[in-house]
Amino acid sequence: MSFQASMLAAIRNEPDFERAVLMSEWLARFLFSNACGVYRLDELEAVPAARLPLLSFPTRTDREPELHIASELYTHGGHTRLVKALISEIPANAAVLVTRPATRASLLSILGISDERLHVVDVGDARHQVEQIASVVAGYKRVVLHVHPDDVICCIALRSLRRAQVDLQVALVNHSDHTFSVGIGLADTILEISTFGWALRQSRGTEDKSSFIGIPLYSAPAADGPSVIPGMLLSAGSSYKFKPQAERSLPAVLSSVLKDIPEARLLVIGPKKIDPWWWLLKLRYRNRVAIQQRIPHADYLRQLQLANVYLDSFPITGGTAFTEALLLGCNVAGLMGASLGYGAADRLRSRDAVSFTKQIADLIDQREATLAAQREVRAAAARLHAPAAVRARLNKSCDDHVLFPPPEDFILDVPCRSFEQAWLQQRSVSAAGFRTARQARVLSVVAVRLARAFGLQAASLMPLFARAVFALVTRRGAS
Repeated sequence: MSFQASMLAAIRNEPDFERAVLMSEWLARFLFSNACGVYRLDELEAVPAARLPLLSFPTRTDREPELHIASELYTHGGHTRLVKALISEIPANAAVLVTRPATRASLLSILGISDERLHVVDVGDARHQVEQIASVVAGYKRVVLHVHPDDVICCIALRSLRRAQVDLQVALVNHSDHTFSVGIGLADTILEISTFGWALRQSRGTEDKSSFIGIPLYSAPAADGPSVIPGMLLSAGSSYKFKPQAERSLPAVLSSVLKDIPEARLLVIGPKKIDPWWWLLKLRYRNRVAIQQRIPHADYLRQLQLANVYLDSFPITGGTAFTEALLLGCNVAGLMGASLGYGAADRLRSRDAVSFTKQIADLIDQREATLAAQREVRAAAARLHAPAAVRARLNKSCDDHVLFPPPEDFILDVPCRSFEQAWLQQRSVSAAGFRTARQARVLSVVAVRLARAFGLQAASLMPLFARAVFALVTRRGAS
């Protein structure tokens, strides 16, 4: 029996609803963390949902048109900016439900909406949270999901509403386009933000409901402010996006760039201090290289304003940052990475390190042909990614069930199996963490099945135990 089948059997046989949900959540985290070729598993939501007694909701004639649901929101990264851009295009005041406990003040600051339009789930056990979510959602005709790949509780709440015969339209924005995610089978429409996600629709079984809408991004004319620093290169992204894979290493490429372009200076935002792949580059070029950990988006924008050229992350490319930098007036350069098809700026990527270095040099030297290509793609990106245009595709997809393909000039031959292939080559599994202390209580169920399925060494049991201890010591039980 496979690990997945073994865990599903344990979930089916677990009489306690709370424990069944905890196991489902953890398995979702495992499938998200390991690109093992499983992109959809409806039973994770459906089995626990069937355990709940049928919920009852009064018939309402005053239901509002649309609610956006997110698991968590942040001051950094593209996930929250995508949510904000979509809700900004709603004619009426947007309504947002956040399914995991958080500070209202921080969420209001991030979203910029009024207090009465924000709903936040309280601390509580799984059943209590399901009931909270369902009671809010029952007041809306359509929900647009921006949920994390492991938000089983939210999906159970929506399935409970369907069982109670509440007429509800569900659209899932596929933020986690290259991984497993919950909510795929539940949704009426999958709103694809990338060609990468679109290319995996057969694997998810969503050919009849996947519609490409793209990432909504704002354009901005060059603003008065500090002048661009000649030769200043900026790259930004989550730490894991820069981790070298086999021979694909951005630090190695950048070493050649800095050697060939003496006037170049480099700032990289996002890596962790413990990431060893940056140490040699920093040691070799000293004052020409600066590595900075993650910063708020406003601070990042100030750094972008100073940059001569923005360099995309690699080998895992940025979803939002590359095209966003172009739209905000910065010239960009990037390599073909493990994932593509997130924005019109992909047309400016280089296929090898030599052409990548030349493009950077040409941008620093202000070569007209290279600058003209940037202007042309910037104009195309402004048309495709305008939040109003993305919102129009969303409405058409949901209201009329029109399924949009990606634009013809997007990169359609994306390497959609690249993450799966890399996972198969490494011959080990990643130890998915435990989101809460309460979830860490299913450690014994998880550990035994991991060891049986993958062996002690490949199953990474020591990191698994360490993450369980960390969750128990540092995280609140229902947070």
